[in-house]
Parts: sequence; structure tokens; C-alpha cells
Amino acid sequence: ITASWTPAVDVHETKDSWEFTLEIPGVDPAQVEVTAEARVLKIRGEKAIVRTNGEEEGRWLSTERISGAFERSFRLPAQVREDAIEARYAQGVLTVT
Repeated sequence: ITASWTPAVDVHETKDSWEFTLEIPGVDPAQVEVTAEARVLKIRGEKAIVRTNGEEEGRWLSTERISGAFERSFRLPAQVREDAIEARYAQGVLTVT
């Protein structure tokens, strides 16, 4: 079953920046898009789960891992420079500053 999901986000404000931290383990960084336009930060992505045991036989009796597309949006303050936004991904955590 593929559906949408909502990753948890922490937002931290300093005197110089805002930092958004999302837990998105198992998401391919190539499947993540970060955009900022009209003072709205959008973070989109998709997590695909390959369900295979190496054989064509059998059936899945239970699957609890999250998969599917996600999108989070945040209104940014006027002083944020959209051209200065940076994103980094390490060990399943996306940080956008």
C-alpha cells in the first residue's frame, strides 16, 4: 500500500537563520525537492519500499513500514533570503537552513 505520510519536523530559530530538521529515513535524497517561492518553503519527497524476499512466490502477511509521497510547507518571514537556502541530508535526517 502506497499512501502519503507526514514526516516530523523540528523548527529552530537563531538570530541569523531558521533551521528545519526532518526525519526521513530510507528516502533517497534524489527524491527530495526543496523550494522557496513567495515566502513559502516547500519540502517534498517520496519514500519507496521494495518488498521482495528474492523470490516470486509467497504473499505479504503484514507490512508496517511507511512509504509514499510527502510534502511539508512553511510560511517564511519577509527577511529570509530565498536564494540563500541550503539543504543537507545525512543518516536519514534532512536539514534545511
